[in-house]
Amino acid sequence: MFDDPQRLKTLAWLVPDARAAFEALISEATRRGYLPSIVSAVRTCAEETNLKSNTSGQPKRSWHVLGRAVDIELHKGAPADDPAKFYRELADWWTQQGGTWGGHWETSFQPFPGVTTDVMHFQWTPGLGDAPPRTTWPDGLTCAQVDVLQAAALGRSATTPAPGSSGSSTSPASSPNESSSPEKKSPLPTVDQASAFWFLGLELQRASRFTWPRVRVVVLGGP
Repeated sequence: MFDDPQRLKTLAWLVPDARAAFEALISEATRRGYLPSIVSAVRTCAEETNLKSNTSGQPKRSWHVLGRAVDIELHKGAPADDPAKFYRELADWWTQQGGTWGGHWETSFQPFPGVTTDVMHFQWTPGLGDAPPRTTWPDGLTCAQVDVLQAAALGRSATTPAPGSSGSSTSPASSPNESSSPEKKSPLPTVDQASAFWFLGLELQRASRFTWPRVRVVVLGGP
């Protein structure tokens, strides 16, 4: 199902602002003693399409593909009558920073008995929407076309090693939202990429009238 299980379990392929935010999230989960691990970060279109939860068999618009979503498992034992307790507590912190939590969404995949929401899913998409907009990811794209879109978002192909990758970022030494001065903290990174996504959508529309290789690569998620 997955072409590269190692890629799935590292933050290295995320776009820079999302990577910094998720390093802060995992740092916070670790500080609370929740024992977090990365289940799935960046996925290719083929991997997303082959998920058991994707019953359509068609490419699914997902922030996992565009480097802004991570599924995280918390290994600290929760009360038997409230298995999502620690996910909900962590999500309260995450949403205060500007992130989005899948625990509000119904899913066909049940992570725990009696839990029907996607509690393991976290994404960093301030102002970008719960799913990639159709102006960015038009309906009807093939996986080959989505791969081009993904490379534009990530700045590289998801099938190549990420520069500077040193394995899983499940235990960062410090939260990236902390400055060098102990008296002052800077907020988590924010994003305003609506115009860039809109431009990339126009490029995809132009490509649909010509040949796909003529799509210009626009790198999103800069530092």
